[in-house]
Amino acid sequence: MTLIASDNRRIVIGLGQTGLSCARFLACEGLPFALMDTRDVPPNLEAIKAEFPQAELYCGPLNADVLCAADELLLSPGVAKISLPFSRRLMPGLSYPVILICFAGRSVRL
Repeated sequence: MTLIASDNRRIVIGLGQTGLSCARFLACEGLPFALMDTRDVPPNLEAIKAEFPQAELYCGPLNADVLCAADELLLSPGVAKISLPFSRRLMPGLSYPVILICFAGRSVRL
């Protein structure tokens, strides 16, 4: 079976303005996604839960198992790539999902 774009497991990392913009775009497109933030209690957490009740929400230290199960990561500019727990330098030999950094209306593959 061929997967279509809506079958991809997407995670938006960082719940600042850019991350929320990415989440709103995905929601408007009807695409499934999860939300993740390194803070235990990101600002406006209750409003985020209310706006995206369909999205899984992970707060606190980034979970390598959850991240490595994703097909696409949408990384906000405020989250340092090196903080990702499956960094090649920290965990060599893993199979990596595509990392997308969304900024200024475009995505860049790393």
